[in-house]
Amino acid sequence: MSIKYVLHTGESVDPKGNKIWIDGDKMARHFGVAMSECLIVNPGKENELAEFITETATHLNAPAAFNLPKI
Repeated sequence: MSIKYVLHTGESVDPKGNKIWIDGDKMARHFGVAMSECLIVNPGKENELAEFITETATHLNAPAAFNLPKI
C-alpha cells in the first residue's frame, strides 16, 4: 500500500456556525480521494506515524469552514 495522502483531522465550523469534528472519512469525501490511499492522522499523533509518511505524500488539513453535501 502506498500512502498518497495524509489526512490531518481536526475541528471545523459548519455552515450554521457550529464547531464540528472532521474525521478521515469526511475529509476523504471532501477532497475526493480514495481512503485506500490515505493515512489518517489525529492531532498530536504525527510523530507516532512519521515512519509511514513519505516525502511525496500530499498533506490535507481539515478546512476551517466545512460544507459537505449530504450523500
